[in-house]
Amino acid sequence: MHRRREIVGPGERYASSEVTLELDRVSADDVAAEAARVGFLDEPHRFVPETEEYLGSTVVVQRAR
Repeated sequence: MHRRREIVGPGERYASSEVTLELDRVSADDVAAEAARVGFLDEPHRFVPETEEYLGSTVVVQRAR
């Protein structure tokens, strides 16, 4: 993922930075299992449906013990 952040302030204040991140593809179940191994309690996953403008998501919900 390539991201460019620009901050424009009053007057001539300006800052810009670019960042490149490499993302790993992991399943919601893998994330939940890893969180459980470090002490979190698993809650049911939540689902955000796909639309014409959004791919949809599975949201992993955890809570502290």
